[in-house]
Amino acid sequence: MIKSNLLSRVETMQFVLPEHLNGMGNMHGGEIMKLMDNTAGLVFVRHAEGNAVTAAVNDLKMIKPIPAKSVVRCVGELIETGRTSMKVCVQVFIEDVQTGSTTLASEGLFIGVAVDQAGKPREVAKVKIEKTA
Repeated sequence: MIKSNLLSRVETMQFVLPEHLNGMGNMHGGEIMKLMDNTAGLVFVRHAEGNAVTAAVNDLKMIKPIPAKSVVRCVGELIETGRTSMKVCVQVFIEDVQTGSTTLASEGLFIGVAVDQAGKPREVAKVKIEKTA
């Protein structure tokens, strides 16, 4: 079976609250990574139609600090599949809720593996790449 990558795209949003901050008043890098991993995980599970786990994170970049009280939008999109693996590009944007403008703050590639009930890798559908607008 071949599925469209547009069926395996997830957007999450959140406010940056005091518990997300580092000592400099910006979103802690670990919190950003957690948000990105959670978003990638939703893409993995949606595409795999079942359990999946994160196997690796590549090329993670913290591009711009995310200040307190920001609204962040995290976008994960499936870009490639293997036999049991999935590669998801994840981007985090600071969003101005008044103007709708966004600024890229972080990005990375997350590799996930579909697993069965016993935790063993299982096959996933191939992906047909479609560009988003």
